[in-house]
Amino acid sequence: MAAKSDLRQLSFSYRATLSHEQVQQKSALAVSNIISVIGPGPSVILSYLPLLARAEINVHRLEKQLPASIVHYVEPRTNAHMPEGPFTHIIVPCVTADISGHRLGYGQGWYDKFLLMHPDTMTIGVCYEKCIVEKLPTESHDVRLDYVITETRIIKPQVE
Repeated sequence: MAAKSDLRQLSFSYRATLSHEQVQQKSALAVSNIISVIGPGPSVILSYLPLLARAEINVHRLEKQLPASIVHYVEPRTNAHMPEGPFTHIIVPCVTADISGHRLGYGQGWYDKFLLMHPDTMTIGVCYEKCIVEKLPTESHDVRLDYVITETRIIKPQVE
């Protein structure tokens, strides 16, 4: 199994190959998949603020395509205030993810801490298809996601 740092680097290398147009196209497809999981009803969604300089999947279309929902954005920082819910859905970025619902972020642990505070909220990780792996190395503090969404599929992990 590859080390977390190696997996991050592979994903960052892939993202560096994407043009702005490719990021936008893949983002639109991923957002459509997110919407199909969330559904049309009213929701209170907390989502990441996409770092476009890092070619993260841009989820800003959510608020336009889910008019019955309230979408809040957060930019995690080490000393960032943890938003308070309740939320129906929490959408998190993934540098990479596996088919079991584990995610690899930037290594600060902010989302794992935040997700532990909202155990009953549906969690959705967003990742490029090319950054999905079979199995990630995990640690006891890692929080498993309910869904992993890419531009090509919706992964609903099975409970182990």
